[in-house]
Amino acid sequence: MGFFSAILLFGLVLPLLGPYPDTSAPLAAVAGGLAAVSLGCVVASRFVGSLDCTDHRALQTSYWIRFFVRIAICEAAALLAFAAVFVWWEPWLYLVGAVPALVGFRLAAPTAAHIEYDQEALNQSGCDLSLLAALQQHSSESPSTPE
Repeated sequence: MGFFSAILLFGLVLPLLGPYPDTSAPLAAVAGGLAAVSLGCVVASRFVGSLDCTDHRALQTSYWIRFFVRIAICEAAALLAFAAVFVWWEPWLYLVGAVPALVGFRLAAPTAAHIEYDQEALNQSGCDLSLLAALQQHSSESPSTPE
């Protein structure tokens, strides 16, 4: 939720920065390029990382690494759009990157359906470990302290 909220809060700030100077930029081309890059980020994020079925710890670690890399790639679309607003002084350009970023966040979210989908993929690859058990087991453990 923190990543999602940050994208929305950036969008709320931009209209408050006006008045924006009048620019004669080719905004259709800018928006089209930004949309292509943003959608490319979302698509690319789907092909990032694989799950390591060596043991429960490796499975859990690889799952969370893949999750955060997917979030980072999708967030790049919103950050690029945020920068574009300051280059071309058009606050609506932020939506061109923010909306795909939010969609990417939703696709990366650790929902029950996504975990089930990942479990099916693990099963098809010959892995007999439970992803849900790995995530629950290691998230509930407290860090050990040296004596």
